[in-house]
Amino acid sequence: MDKSKVNWNLDDVNGYRKIYDFDLGFAVTYGDTRSEHLDSVKRNKIRDKALPSMGCFPKEKGNMFAFRIIVEKAGNRLFDVDNVSKLIIDAFCEKLIRKDNPEAYQKYSALSLYLDDNITLVPMLQVYGRRSNQDNTFVEIFQVIKS
Repeated sequence: MDKSKVNWNLDDVNGYRKIYDFDLGFAVTYGDTRSEHLDSVKRNKIRDKALPSMGCFPKEKGNMFAFRIIVEKAGNRLFDVDNVSKLIIDAFCEKLIRKDNPEAYQKYSALSLYLDDNITLVPMLQVYGRRSNQDNTFVEIFQVIKS
């Protein structure tokens, strides 16, 4: 594997263009099976926080995206940083927006960046977690510039 061909620097304007950023004001992970903690409810909370930040980004077939996520968690309870990104990436997936919100699809349709979050359309993810005095998650979404 030639790792030298991977551009890890999301701040490199030749490789990436930031299209959105927003604070969630909370920190959550996927997979909690209690009924009041459904993943679909969490994705909708993420969508509600993202919606004001999402302008009119031109959606073109084949756009690729990268995510940088910084999560802060208060307290000392166990918290798996690797389970944070799934909810966020899935929140922008067309298939899940339709599944989670069939009656409110129009409200969230602007958030649909890709039909499915596969390696072709979402090839890059960076996640950083740290302890803090309050919960928060900062999300940045980049368009991958094709060379």
